[in-house]
Amino acid sequence: MLKVGVILPFHNEQCDIYNQLKSLEKYIDRDKYNVCVFLLDNLSSDSSLSEIKFYSICSKFNLNLISNERLGKSEVLFDCAEKILNHNCHIYILSDADNTYLPHDLNTVIENFVANSYDIGCGERLDLRLKHNFINVFGGWVFNKIFSLESQLIFQRKDLVFKDSLSGFRIFSNNVFKRIFINEDFQTKIKPKGFEIEAYFNLITMELNLKNLFFNVDYKKRVSSTSKLKVFRDGYSILKYSLKCYWIIVKKFQNK
Repeated sequence: MLKVGVILPFHNEQCDIYNQLKSLEKYIDRDKYNVCVFLLDNLSSDSSLSEIKFYSICSKFNLNLISNERLGKSEVLFDCAEKILNHNCHIYILSDADNTYLPHDLNTVIENFVANSYDIGCGERLDLRLKHNFINVFGGWVFNKIFSLESQLIFQRKDLVFKDSLSGFRIFSNNVFKRIFINEDFQTKIKPKGFEIEAYFNLITMELNLKNLFFNVDYKKRVSSTSKLKVFRDGYSILKYSLKCYWIIVKKFQNK
């Protein structure tokens, strides 16, 4: 039976974490897959842990709660990667824990991902323009253009046309997850911080020439809690990080 790891980093998600876990039960076939859920507690100070404990009473998954002492989405993933890899899942699915991603076709996506030996996958959110304000949508469009042009002009990857380059819903093969989070040579050059992690996934897909699967995922606007992402601060941070990586990659190619 295929072993599937679902990774849910969270920081103060008391309003959504229980519903996120219940939603996951609907989207993944537990008769077909052995599902391990990794709940990465990123210094939560609310009742998130109590919500998880309440869910665990009747959990239909193998739950693994991992705590981390450094704040930030990138930080918690890098710090917890080795513990996650100890479970040796065939593939890993990464999602935000705010119950906004609704992967109704997840079983089909998993089958496609495995059958065609994809390395990495990016879930493209549907109707994003209707569920975000103009600034978010415009910022997303800019980053889509940046990453798409970079992949085509520098790496000659005409297949990598990003429509949702900052999506938080990703899939990794076991080998690629290990390369991304344990490969010290790559990390020391462009290791991300905070919300730069999605840009990191795009860049490493290009540099390592990974076989990428784009797939649609339904998305709903966050209603019961506020987003941790600050549009201007984090947008500027992601842009600065992306440009820094761009120059590193250009220099690397010039030296070949």
